[in-house]
Amino acid sequence: MAASMKRCSSIATSDLSSLPDLNFSFVESFLEKQSKSSGREQMNKGFKYYSEGYIHAIKLYPDESTDICTVKEKCYRSQKRNESPHEIEIVVHKDKTISSSNCSCTIGKCGHCGHVTAMLYQLAHYKQAEIKFIPTDVAKTSRPQTWHEPRGEKLHAAKVDNIVVQGYDRQNPQRATKGIKSTMYQPMSKGVDLNIDALLSKTQGMDILFGTVVDKEQTTKTVTTKFGDYPRGSVLSYQQKTSQ
Repeated sequence: MAASMKRCSSIATSDLSSLPDLNFSFVESFLEKQSKSSGREQMNKGFKYYSEGYIHAIKLYPDESTDICTVKEKCYRSQKRNESPHEIEIVVHKDKTISSSNCSCTIGKCGHCGHVTAMLYQLAHYKQAEIKFIPTDVAKTSRPQTWHEPRGEKLHAAKVDNIVVQGYDRQNPQRATKGIKSTMYQPMSKGVDLNIDALLSKTQGMDILFGTVVDKEQTTKTVTTKFGDYPRGSVLSYQQKTSQ
């Protein structure tokens, strides 16, 4: 939807009250109407750019006399973030219609490229999170130096059966998905002592992979798990070890 841009206010603001109540469903409905296909490709790319923080330098130019708001943003290039970012501009009306949109990328004149989609996802996120003002982009060079401060531990190890992989329903963004979780369990009443030496002697000469991945020299080092004692370094030894 690369229509000619209407004149916008010369005064930029970060006040999001000038935008209508956008949500993810509106964004995807817009793409489905504008795209010659289903719009899935733009949705996937746009959601990636939005979720990975590609959108920045957002500025709003509301025009109260016409109830429209021109939004200008920048989006990092997907493969070359050090190069100049793409520039995006859309015109949103109070009745939740978009009269024009474009991007400086190669296919940006179509008005619904992945960068425009990311911009709409970002605005919808702000509105649904009830954020009143656009957060300020603070450049790293403008912050006090922190090289002397320890980075801290941001990632923590977790057992695989405690991890839930959550999905996202594009048809109904408000619906909480069930998620996927490991269902591995101990089917026996008590653990089984695994004699690696005896097992290796029985499988010696057999054309199986087991004999090539078990280091006999390390079989004396075991870790107590919920499934019994297993060689250190095996999957069960670090995913199911008992708490110390």
